[in-house]
Amino acid sequence: MVVGIVVGIVVAGVHALSSPDDNRVTAAAPPTTKPAPLVTTTAPPATTAELPTTTVTEPPAPTSTVPRKKAPPTTKPPPTTEPPTTEPPPPPTTAAPLPELAIYGDSLMAPAWARYQEITASERDTHGHWFAGAALPNWSASIQGDTVNRLVLALGTNDADRDGAKPWADLLDALPETKCIVWPKTYEGSDAVKVFNADLSTIVAAHPNVHVIDWDAAVKAHPEWVQSDQRHYTDEGSNQYAAMLKQAALTCP
Repeated sequence: MVVGIVVGIVVAGVHALSSPDDNRVTAAAPPTTKPAPLVTTTAPPATTAELPTTTVTEPPAPTSTVPRKKAPPTTKPPPTTEPPTTEPPPPPTTAAPLPELAIYGDSLMAPAWARYQEITASERDTHGHWFAGAALPNWSASIQGDTVNRLVLALGTNDADRDGAKPWADLLDALPETKCIVWPKTYEGSDAVKVFNADLSTIVAAHPNVHVIDWDAAVKAHPEWVQSDQRHYTDEGSNQYAAMLKQAALTCP
């Protein structure tokens, strides 16, 4: 094919040289052969054949139901009947009686008595004896006949103006030594009381069963407890007198 093309070219050239210009023949180039079109072959899509899904269902395992045995009915034993207790219930507890005592006094006890009872109600069972103007001789027979073994003799102010300490000496000699006696030393608001206190202090020193509470010293330390007559007490003085009587009441066991 190449040789043909070359020969054609040579012949064309010879014709050109020999032919006049008006008879010039234009040699046409041989047709170019176009390359064959590229054919793209598209492979058909692969078809995936879906296999049918086969579900294998296993038959259920046979269940065998074993009948349960019924438990035999439980028989409870009859309740035991205990015989009634024949023991008697314990007796109710009773509080022990409070210690008893007796207080003998004069008008100074009247305003202090309610307070005294309030502060000693749970500790002492007190029998109170007093009246205005009383002195020891007014109570002497009652004191000797009193069966209580605890005595508080809150007297002396009126004794100082009358018979003095002599009746006290006679009474203390007459009382048995088993009596526990307390004497609150009288407040010395006068010279007569000072003499009485000195005499009675000598007398009680001979009796070991007689105890003395120095009420005189307590009042002298608090003159505001005493009224202007130097015999009777203010409200605060009476409260303090009640507290002193409680101390006297608890002196004897």
